[in-house]
Amino acid sequence: MTLWEALVGLGLGLALGGLGYRGRLLAPSGALAVVGLAVVVFAAGGWEWGVVLAVHLIGAALWTRYRATAKEILSQRHERPGPLGWEQVVARTGWPALLALLRGSGSASIVVLGAYVGAVAAATADRWSTEVGLLSAQPPRLITTRRTAVPGAPGAVSPLGLVAALGGTWLVGLTALGAEVLSAWLAVLPYARGLLWLPLAAMVAGLGASLVDSLLAATAQAVYYCPTCDRSTEDPAHCCDEEAEPVERVRGVPWLTDELVDLIGSLVGAAVAALLIGALAGL
Repeated sequence: MTLWEALVGLGLGLALGGLGYRGRLLAPSGALAVVGLAVVVFAAGGWEWGVVLAVHLIGAALWTRYRATAKEILSQRHERPGPLGWEQVVARTGWPALLALLRGSGSASIVVLGAYVGAVAAATADRWSTEVGLLSAQPPRLITTRRTAVPGAPGAVSPLGLVAALGGTWLVGLTALGAEVLSAWLAVLPYARGLLWLPLAAMVAGLGASLVDSLLAATAQAVYYCPTCDRSTEDPAHCCDEEAEPVERVRGVPWLTDELVDLIGSLVGAAVAALLIGALAGL
């Protein structure tokens, strides 16, 4: 950990958090969470880990903004999330931050790196599959019953969304590989051959986490219905009008929120990638 890495993290966090807030992608608490996250990852994990996080944050923001108006129209039957608060940011990137702290404490093994890449890949797969999948020409289908679902419905997947998830996770893995190889080259040191498996591990872990996320969303995650605006929502505090009727829970358990599902998906991605990297690297 060096001071310049912490300062780079602070600068990047302020830039991304500020742009996210101005673009209505982040609530004030979400913007502050992004700043803190960037500082922790850059300071504890180093610039090599920081650029991986940056790829995720920038990619998520770009895809969320891409054809945003069209996606709002396509998802009229299911409420799209508003600006992300700190809870959503932590749910998606909390595990990567903890793993960065673990690396900063001296655990710099390739397995810890694999877990970090897998956790970031899980968050990336979730965002890319959701934002790109909404634009699919083919209607999404529930992962459990294969029945046609409305765009944006929890637990629904589309071929375009799955392809987007694979593309995003491959980019995360490739970025991690490139950063580690460049770091070794700058230090005039050989790089571990096991690093070459990072793109594959990221793709497998990210796709696996995305499918687990969809399965939980289609079965146990709490989903509500607002009779006033005739839309489903994942927010129990949803209020579309001062005189609106209270939302009704139509499936799932109240405590399994979207944030908890994201947290579980990130943990699954970290575990799968760590195990895969450990096995492929011969550890």
